[in-house]
Amino acid sequence: MILNWLTDDSTAAAAIKKKELVGPESLRSRLPQSVRDEAVDVSVVKEFLTVPARRAVQQKVAKLKKEPWTCAVCENCVEDVRCIACDLCLQWFHYHCQSISQTPRNDTYFCRSCRRN
Repeated sequence: MILNWLTDDSTAAAAIKKKELVGPESLRSRLPQSVRDEAVDVSVVKEFLTVPARRAVQQKVAKLKKEPWTCAVCENCVEDVRCIACDLCLQWFHYHCQSISQTPRNDTYFCRSCRRN
């Protein structure tokens, strides 16, 4: 999953199946905020990245960590309003952007996209 956050699906698949290294030119221009979550260790995919790509990922993650968390739907800040994180993709969402009116009863929450997949 982490490799798919960094590059497109076909490049990630080629890296895994054919052992083709991913270069910086194949990285997404904007990484999802999920990569900055404490639970995510992007170094687990270093074997699939060239050294320049590893450096580029480290720089992008460092830059993201300086920015406020935003809603994955509307891209507005989530710090001062009711919001929830998806336990699968680790993206944050405003309650109203996920059509949630009250706190979910379960300890885990999956966003619409993750529930479909």
